[in-house]
Amino acid sequence: MSSRIASVHSEGKKEQVNEYMKKSFNFVVFLTIPMMGVIILVAKEFVPIFYGKGYEQVIDLIKIISPILILIGLSNVIGIQYLIPTKQQKKLTISVIFGSIINIILNYILILNYKAIGASIATIVAEFTVTSIQLYLVRKELSVKEMLKNSKNYIIVGIIMFVTTLLISLIYLDNNITGIYNIIIKSSIASIIYIGILVIIKDKIIIQIKERILSKWKKKKN
Repeated sequence: MSSRIASVHSEGKKEQVNEYMKKSFNFVVFLTIPMMGVIILVAKEFVPIFYGKGYEQVIDLIKIISPILILIGLSNVIGIQYLIPTKQQKKLTISVIFGSIINIILNYILILNYKAIGASIATIVAEFTVTSIQLYLVRKELSVKEMLKNSKNYIIVGIIMFVTTLLISLIYLDNNITGIYNIIIKSSIASIIYIGILVIIKDKIIIQIKERILSKWKKKKN
């Protein structure tokens, strides 16, 4: 996407740049929202399997730091896919510097009292700062409001997916199924709910994925 944006930007096609950015922005939200939800849902089962006994506190750390998937994803879309190809590295540098300053200050304050949890919170706030500053700096060049507006469906569906899967887990799964099987079932239920609702509401990304799969299948068949 970086090379495409650099190309169309050099030709002065601002509308095309905006279109590419909307697609990238939405795709990142489309992927990271359910990923974050599933990570929170399976953290309790995942940590004992992956880390072993004695790492119970990591469960809370994983849950706290899970939003970093969304924040880093979005900051990469703006920074790597837009600011660098359009030769606006100064804006990227400003956001990173401010994020680093916030991170250092919060680490100094929070680690003393909350240790690893404090470090996790500081990281999330710092990444949120980086992403927020980047969105602010490009607000006059890109349709930031429209990009955020288009992402609301994924947030709403993600919340429905998370709450529904959590209820199923509390009522049945966590009391009857443990370990890797619990992780697989939870992930599967969450994925089916998330994708199923998006199919029902005819989400653009789902439609595009479906069309590409059908197109490739037709080519192979012919």
